[in-house]
Amino acid sequence: MSQKVVVWIEDREHDLRSQLAEVRKNYQVERVAMPQDILEALTTNREQLVAIIVDIMLFAIKDLRDFQIRGVSTDAGLEAGWAIIEHVLRTEESLYREIPILVLSGRAHTSEQERRINYIRSKKGGKIEYLEKHSLGWEKKLLNWFNGLPVSTLGKRDA
Repeated sequence: MSQKVVVWIEDREHDLRSQLAEVRKNYQVERVAMPQDILEALTTNREQLVAIIVDIMLFAIKDLRDFQIRGVSTDAGLEAGWAIIEHVLRTEESLYREIPILVLSGRAHTSEQERRINYIRSKKGGKIEYLEKHSLGWEKKLLNWFNGLPVSTLGKRDA
């Protein structure tokens, strides 16, 4: 069986070194931040992809033109992660629609963040959860999230 892959969309790896090391014990982790790298990691690893982690604030992504999407604001990178989830990963035609997503952000888990998660859940697709980086016990919650990944995501892709 091929190595299980996690695509981690994050622009500040230095914040996550110890967590990346822990996750890499069980998964091949592709940490990407730029649109072309995100697309390449998703496409290249499509058959082995078991999860996607997305940071909300990706300051290098000012728009979604590299994803062939125009007219969608990323609010100068502040909302880029949400835009990628809503307009790339959870569209009806997305090849990644059923892949579990963890929103891992330095932003507080507010009612607005929960409203967005619930909106995305209402569109159906794989599970999506929100975890606030650096909150009390977040590292353990991150590892628990990985332990809860469904085995059925591995290898279940349309050709």
